[in-house]
Amino acid sequence: MLDGFDCGNEALSRFLLRFAFQNQQANASQTYLGLAEDKLAGFYTLVVGEVTMEDAPERVKKGLARHPSPLMLLARMGVSTEYQGQGVGKGLLKDAMQMCLCWLLMSCASAAMPTVDNGSKPAGALPLGIARESETSIPTSELRVDCGQIEQMADGALSLQDACVRATVGQTPHRGAVLSFSYFGPSEHEVSLASGEWRRQIGIRLRAHDTCNGVYVMWHLAPRAGIFVSVKSNPDLRTHAQCADHGYIFLPPQRASAPTVRIGERHTLEARIEGHYLEVMADGKLIWEGDLPGQAFLLDGPVGIRSDNGRFHATLSTMD
Repeated sequence: MLDGFDCGNEALSRFLLRFAFQNQQANASQTYLGLAEDKLAGFYTLVVGEVTMEDAPERVKKGLARHPSPLMLLARMGVSTEYQGQGVGKGLLKDAMQMCLCWLLMSCASAAMPTVDNGSKPAGALPLGIARESETSIPTSELRVDCGQIEQMADGALSLQDACVRATVGQTPHRGAVLSFSYFGPSEHEVSLASGEWRRQIGIRLRAHDTCNGVYVMWHLAPRAGIFVSVKSNPDLRTHAQCADHGYIFLPPQRASAPTVRIGERHTLEARIEGHYLEVMADGKLIWEGDLPGQAFLLDGPVGIRSDNGRFHATLSTMD
């Protein structure tokens, strides 16, 4: 049904075809499809967020609590070029507003479906894929932990509490990974990196042949917040004692600002390699994209997870 969808905006079409379902599996967003008979007429994506009193519009500040207040954001919406100009966009927008109200009232099952103004068959707004289930992660039994400890929580999430956590998923290479995490403050003990720098971060390892070779997509919390991409290449070395902090190639900074990470909030980091091209999404927003240097492809390996100097609850899934 999704194959060939084109709304005239390449970024929006690409999000639906390649990232929407991955985001939904990671509980980062919820995408609904507008159907006309058996054809996809359009879609919209909702994301949960928050707004502080300082950032809220003047007209809604009155009575607003001093602490951040929750909100639901219409993050994306697109209408197939085949159905543009027929009122589908209006119907999707109406359905999105009703869906937000239904979530507020916890009675979403009765949400009205959008209609096409020309009188054709209604385009039902249906959740993308199977109805959202509880969030699951790759179990600890499938992780090879090289530093620190990872415990599996009752809800299936991974608990990362140590100052140094490094793990990979089996031996099979995957093109990408989705990491969903909540931050719960500094680790009990803190350590510096091999370079002598101190950093609080969590992220994804791609093509992680060993600790000396791989692609890192890291969400830095401190001292400099943001999402950073690097390649570590030491083709003849295999252990941390051999390579330490040597062989890093730091790629140009992100194209967009990463969301601020606050204690207890949920965030999602996605990274996928297509050919020599890497795309990185943070909370459903394209943050980094570009070609990786040739050194990234000298060796291949599985995906992995890394954290430093923080306490996190996380889920990790692979993308093919």
